[in-house]
Amino acid sequence: MQPHGHALKLNAALMAAVIGGLSCLLAPAISLAVPYTDHFAPLITELKARSTTFSNRPTKIERQQKVAVDRTLALLLRTVSTSEFRDLQNAITASKILLKAFPITTGPSAGSALPTESTLLTILEELFTGFNGDISNMVASSQIIVGGLVAGSCHDNAQIFLNQAVAALNAPGVTNFITFYQSLSTALKATLKAEALAASNACMGGGSGSDSLAMTVNRTPWTAATGSTGGAYTQSTKVLVLTGAQDNNNSAVAIVVNGVTGPGTYTTHISGNYADFTTALLYFVGSGQLTVSTFNLNSHKISGTFTFRSTTGTNIVTATQGTFNLKGLTVN
Repeated sequence: MQPHGHALKLNAALMAAVIGGLSCLLAPAISLAVPYTDHFAPLITELKARSTTFSNRPTKIERQQKVAVDRTLALLLRTVSTSEFRDLQNAITASKILLKAFPITTGPSAGSALPTESTLLTILEELFTGFNGDISNMVASSQIIVGGLVAGSCHDNAQIFLNQAVAALNAPGVTNFITFYQSLSTALKATLKAEALAASNACMGGGSGSDSLAMTVNRTPWTAATGSTGGAYTQSTKVLVLTGAQDNNNSAVAIVVNGVTGPGTYTTHISGNYADFTTALLYFVGSGQLTVSTFNLNSHKISGTFTFRSTTGTNIVTATQGTFNLKGLTVN
């Protein structure tokens, strides 16, 4: 099942519902933050241009609009956002501020040489569409991990979470920024639940006290909790999946390598992800190296070393000095 996501297209008639309902979302105040993703770049460029233009247009309405523009810029540029969730929250807040200050029109504002408000609306639509693409990619990557699990209740339960994510991304009735945000938030949470389950000992068949997986993450030592390390190998596809989670459940890793046939070094067809549950972030593995030193399917033993580089598109997690030693490898 592949996530296709939404294609949101708003019109002026929906703006009242958008503006009226935004205030009920996310009761906690949103701290000011530099965007974690790069989706805000067009909006920031547009707002900077408008702020400069308003400096030379001192009418009452335009002074109020400049306040809205500068308030939104402050929201996006003052400090640091650390998650896709925070960026989504900031997108909702920015939409509320701007759509209240700039009612949507079918042409240029009366007596103004500013861009039409349909331009601003298009930028906001593209902003949310960018988040949709991110989360759709997360679901697709997680599906690879879940697909490598041994058949059974654990696989089925992880798949249920992913099915929930896909359903949220394809839900009907996404007609404004509120419902778009809600579907994206639901999909992201469900995907991370699937990741956590896939990384658990119950799913991956780890649990031997001697099983281990460790690495250095961005120069910080990282060790999987006892009993959390797991691995599965599918003989028909030659796909190896290695997983582990920290004892405090702050993060988990899943490494997928296609074409593993025995001892040796593999530098292509490496994927997977690194999940940071404290910030609800999922980093996609784009490159790496896996060296298998022990490979015995009959005794369910595998060991070796690895490195990888993963990214959200903005931030990077690099794993070095990775080691794994499993004596309970699941063989399908």
